[in-house]
Amino acid sequence: MDITDLFSEKIKTPEEVLALSREWRRDGLRVVFVCGCFDLFHAGHVRHFAAAKSAGDVLVVAVHGDARDCRGAGAAAHIIDQRGRMTIAAAVGTVDYVVPLPMESGEEFIAALKPAACAVTGEMGAHGEIMRRAAASLGAEIVETGEPETTFAGIASKIIERRA
Repeated sequence: MDITDLFSEKIKTPEEVLALSREWRRDGLRVVFVCGCFDLFHAGHVRHFAAAKSAGDVLVVAVHGDARDCRGAGAAAHIIDQRGRMTIAAAVGTVDYVVPLPMESGEEFIAALKPAACAVTGEMGAHGEIMRRAAASLGAEIVETGEPETTFAGIASKIIERRA
């Protein structure tokens, strides 16, 4: 059995999640949206997801595609492909659903999902500003989950130091 099969019930297409979101809103459930690359998954991501989930009933995590340049290092800098990153996110207990997010449709997907809240961290930079704008246009709450204690940059620096 492929490990991705263990979490396949949580991994949905954008269309499936949007259809489910209509049911969630009808049932009065509060949807929280998180988005990112989640390359080199670490404890900061787990804490971010847990804080986001505490703000609602259903946590949807969108994972950027492999073409997305998340760290200014070029798209080829991804360590783990999108499918792998989605599987890791789906393995986290606080995550209800994981969806692939093409680079060009982030704001459109947020608008269609109509979450009650969008969760961001301080390290998100320009991407966080896009999330904040999209949430504000919907009247959605911005959930600041804080500065992560563990970051991709911090891990990468330790690896480089130890290799030197």
